[in-house]
Amino acid sequence: MQEFSGADFELAWTNLDKPSKAFRLSRVEAYGQVERLHPTQKPLPLMKWCIGHLTNPAPQTILDPFMGSGTTGVAAVQMGRDFIGIEREPKYFDIACKRIEDAQRQGDLFIGNKA
Repeated sequence: MQEFSGADFELAWTNLDKPSKAFRLSRVEAYGQVERLHPTQKPLPLMKWCIGHLTNPAPQTILDPFMGSGTTGVAAVQMGRDFIGIEREPKYFDIACKRIEDAQRQGDLFIGNKA
């Protein structure tokens, strides 16, 4: 079994002229009992928070050039955004596609589906 660890924080760079923001959830709140599918998998609440703090008005398409297990894609779909993901490892690409397809099928009762 592969070991996973969560960092106390992650540093992201932006060129937006805005003050820094802090994501304030404990590891337990952020990850809960989620099955870890990728060594550097991010928690879904973190990715939704990141998408929600983007420029205003919010972009309609989110690009993740290092898609991993697809958490950013799931967050984008759940927030009513389009998503483009790139992943070079076939194993993780397949996992991401399944997770994003499941999120698209599930939809969101609060935002409606973009069908």
